[in-house]
Amino acid sequence: MVFILMAGIVIHRWGQKHAQYMTGGTPHPANCISCHLYLDQDSKLARLFDKPYISPLNLVTDRQGKTLFVTGHEINQLLLVDLEKNEVSDRIPVGEWPHSVVLDHKRSRAYVSNHWSENISVIDLNSNQVVDTVEVGSGPSAMVLDAGARYLFVANSFSGNLSVIDLDNNTEIRRLPTGNFPIGIDTTPDGAYVYVTHRRSNPGPFRDGIKTDISIVDVKHLRVTERKEINGGHI
Repeated sequence: MVFILMAGIVIHRWGQKHAQYMTGGTPHPANCISCHLYLDQDSKLARLFDKPYISPLNLVTDRQGKTLFVTGHEINQLLLVDLEKNEVSDRIPVGEWPHSVVLDHKRSRAYVSNHWSENISVIDLNSNQVVDTVEVGSGPSAMVLDAGARYLFVANSFSGNLSVIDLDNNTEIRRLPTGNFPIGIDTTPDGAYVYVTHRRSNPGPFRDGIKTDISIVDVKHLRVTERKEINGGHI
């Protein structure tokens, strides 16, 4: 009886850490059945209980403001919404759990980060077809283009780094180290630097307080030049 109780405590604690790792959030009650049954959408059992949620996550509009591009997080599609008709005009299959979408400056290509496929889908917006797939780090999330639209910077949340993709040949040319769970990214107005926010705090001495940081990337030299520490920041 004591052995069963101890085993239950160990499994419960492991489950909480697993849930925290997978969601990037604070500890919460672990429920393996509801979580994995819900995520396993392809199983026959899941189809009996789950609704086909689209879960729109991130979006961007074209320059004319006529089309809205939305990542359908749970249907593995990029949705194109006609803003004049207020209806979905096309659905483009991409990778697993698409997170973010950006358009190139000419609005001829769309790039979708696939959070669980560890790659980027390159979409030709003339044909609305995926024309290339670029392998990156683990858990690609937010993305940004440099001012000249030569590079695509991708925050890899799970592996804790930043992929730099050369858009001339759709190849990852650098993978820069960042902080704990990079999740947000943007460029400075002059395009000289890329700023990356980190969702989770950094390990530190006991009772030393929560600290996180922001990675600053020099676009010209494609390297992290500074880590700005933020006291008391978390998620």
